[in-house]
Amino acid sequence: MGSIGTQHLVWLSTLLAICLGGCGTTRWTDTKRTATEQMLVSDAIDRAVSRIDFRLLAGKDVYLDTSYLGEAVDKEYLTGTLRQQMVSSGCVLKEKRDQAAFVVEVRAGTVGTDRHDLLYGIPAISLPTFSAPVVGAPALPSALPELALARRTDQQAVAKIAVFAYHRETGAPVWQSGADVVASKARDLWLFGAGPFQRGTLYDHTQFAGDELHVPLVDGEKTPDAGPAPVRVSQQRLFNPPDRFPAKTAALPTPVDPSLRLPAEPFAPESHPQSTSFGPPISADPAWESAGLPEALNPSPGRR
Repeated sequence: MGSIGTQHLVWLSTLLAICLGGCGTTRWTDTKRTATEQMLVSDAIDRAVSRIDFRLLAGKDVYLDTSYLGEAVDKEYLTGTLRQQMVSSGCVLKEKRDQAAFVVEVRAGTVGTDRHDLLYGIPAISLPTFSAPVVGAPALPSALPELALARRTDQQAVAKIAVFAYHRETGAPVWQSGADVVASKARDLWLFGAGPFQRGTLYDHTQFAGDELHVPLVDGEKTPDAGPAPVRVSQQRLFNPPDRFPAKTAALPTPVDPSLRLPAEPFAPESHPQSTSFGPPISADPAWESAGLPEALNPSPGRR
């Protein structure tokens, strides 16, 4: 009886646990932009900005002008990446234009994505609708489903970014980075309904539905960024070395007619100012002369 009572107790406990047990649900949401798209765009921006060499302006006071970026995609991320690249190169960033010796303007020709879909097989086909020949018979299908042996989706983000620098006070050109196009790619592949197999510049190895998958003879070493192509018209160019400009530029002198220039040494040390040829002799006050003050400040009553 004791064993039977124990078995009844176990079954009763199990039944009670099942009855009292509950189930839960998880709420899933999606952002307006997929993570893959955001990663592609940010990766293209990172690689494009990394090609810009700001070391020429190292140690200089520089202001970054982003007013010409307009409504470029991920403008804030692009601005932050440029600032980081400039600081890493030794530039001294200034928050106000009038505090800087040089101004760097940035523009974005392209920051966006493209997508291409490719299907190996028979795509879904819509069929004309017919009434059933027999009353009560099931209706005929209105479309044939997709029969795909393989399907591939390619998405890439392209970034074309250029900057140029000039001296703030004079407006003289200093340097331009040139424009280069950088693309980041992601590819999803389905084979006989299995997938996606993911490859591209975002991944070190092939992935299967987000999990890393090593495929022999397919995965290779990640190709490093080859850097800028040989020099072209759109490549960087140095106009004036920054050291040519002083830290604080004095006001430029007003041009003077050469015929009105004063001699280099208008007064000989041993001669009196009145012996020079600049106007009639001036009667100087001996008291002022003994004080060593300039004769032009002589308050002699005879002068007017």
